[in-house]
Amino acid sequence: MGTTTVIVLSILGFGFVGIIGYFIMIYNGLISVKENIKKSWGNIDVILKQRYDEIPKLISVCESYTQFEKGMLDACSSRWKNMSAPAASKANLKPVTRSAPTSAVFSAKRKIIRRRKPMRTSCKCRTASRI
Repeated sequence: MGTTTVIVLSILGFGFVGIIGYFIMIYNGLISVKENIKKSWGNIDVILKQRYDEIPKLISVCESYTQFEKGMLDACSSRWKNMSAPAASKANLKPVTRSAPTSAVFSAKRKIIRRRKPMRTSCKCRTASRI
């Protein structure tokens, strides 16, 4: 056997081993993709189960909120009825007075609001609104 034959056979052997290695890498990649898909579906199942478990809690919160709203609506409607009652029944009502700290806070806010300058739009905004 000549040296050229040995060289050609070694090149073919390395090529064959390279091709087999390439197919093994592709197969491993496909298996890892398959496992990642299984994990993803498992994560989706977990999220759906958590969402299903949260539904009774959400319903109880909504029921308690509707009870609160009903109470508020009843209180508001009774106050509206009292406001439209004759003056004789209004004599029992006490006037609302502000405490000193509360009135100081409101007067400070009014001063800040008065000092604010009105917002102005630039020319670019006005031309952009025309388009």
